[in-house]
Amino acid sequence: MLDTRQTAVDAMRSLRYLEESAVTTIGHTPLPHLDLFQPPELPRLNGPGFLEFAVDADAGRQLGPWLQQLGFAPAGRHR
Repeated sequence: MLDTRQTAVDAMRSLRYLEESAVTTIGHTPLPHLDLFQPPELPRLNGPGFLEFAVDADAGRQLGPWLQQLGFAPAGRHR
């Protein structure tokens, strides 16, 4: 069974991207007869908020120290 909702969400995202590209191409002042989507400014990102992963115990013992070397710190565990 097809997920029509997800297809519609993906299609809308594609249309908005196309509209944004059109505005960029013709300039930030769209032609008067065009009512194109103009997305808000992108937020500033200061790094990842969190990283979540699911692995078995052996993989966790290998992955945990590697992620800590990258600057991540354990913050919690799922029950």
